[in-house]
Amino acid sequence: MWIITVIVKAWRANISISLKIRNIDVNIKVGDIFSAQTWKLIPCNEYFDTQVDDIVIAYNSLNGILITEHISNLEDLKRHIDQTGAILKKRKKGGREAYLLGSIIPYHDYLLLAFARFENNQAKLTHNEYEECLRTMWHEISRTYANRPVAIPLLGGGITRFENTIEKEDTQLLKCILCTLKTSNAHIYQPITIYLTEKSMNNIDLYTIKKIF
Repeated sequence: MWIITVIVKAWRANISISLKIRNIDVNIKVGDIFSAQTWKLIPCNEYFDTQVDDIVIAYNSLNGILITEHISNLEDLKRHIDQTGAILKKRKKGGREAYLLGSIIPYHDYLLLAFARFENNQAKLTHNEYEECLRTMWHEISRTYANRPVAIPLLGGGITRFENTIEKEDTQLLKCILCTLKTSNAHIYQPITIYLTEKSMNNIDLYTIKKIF
């Protein structure tokens, strides 16, 4: 029976796991984040650009899919970003206003995240910027989540390029997301679900993740 129990737990851990981090329920599973019936966190660049053309925003990125398939009024989104973003910290960069990485703008059921620098038509991050972005993000989620559950993707697992470091593996990304939540003092009282793609799931040993956290 003990062997059967171990096998069943390991099999379930390869499909999804549930963790408790700072008394926050964290679920990790394969799925389409757009199917979540709650807040959906979508990574954007530091300008919150909305131009989907495979140059500024890739069509197959979460940001691109959001704009082309889930936003019915693009002008309304642009106005909302301008109006709501007025309260966020910004800096001048290349004649434009760039938002602090980790900043969040809520829009309908979406939490738009300033996730990466945008230079030479590429989304970029250093290792330190990635960690700082995540730490800021948890506090921004605390500020904006309005006591609703939050769904987030495996941040950094898409087209974002890491500078001055070896490209991070999916397991490293997931550990970093969980570690920054664990060391954050952000107040979040609703479950967080991390959505993985099938490809990411095949690269991550959730059974080991559960033992660590």
